[in-house]
Amino acid sequence: MKKIVISSIIAAGLLISTAQATEAKASVKAPAHKTVAHKHMVVKGEFITKKAALIRNAPSRKGKIVAHLKKGKKLSIQSCDKYSWCKLKGKKEFISRDVLKRAK
Repeated sequence: MKKIVISSIIAAGLLISTAQATEAKASVKAPAHKTVAHKHMVVKGEFITKKAALIRNAPSRKGKIVAHLKKGKKLSIQSCDKYSWCKLKGKKEFISRDVLKRAK
């Protein structure tokens, strides 16, 4: 599909730059594949913060900050999603997986 679009542009006699050709390629979307995305990955248990961290009310950087945690704080994680947002056990609060490490 990408080659056809670029070839059509060239065949139409239009001169385009490399940046424009790249942009044209990017605008062509690949067909949607029917894959099953898991809502939550199997990541749960006790974790410790590797550095200072933020607790949010939604699994997003846009979620409201509800708490600040210091390095070394122990947390119980219920599950983490495919975007690395982890839900705290028994609460509707979330933390990024990137700031956590398994408790020993």
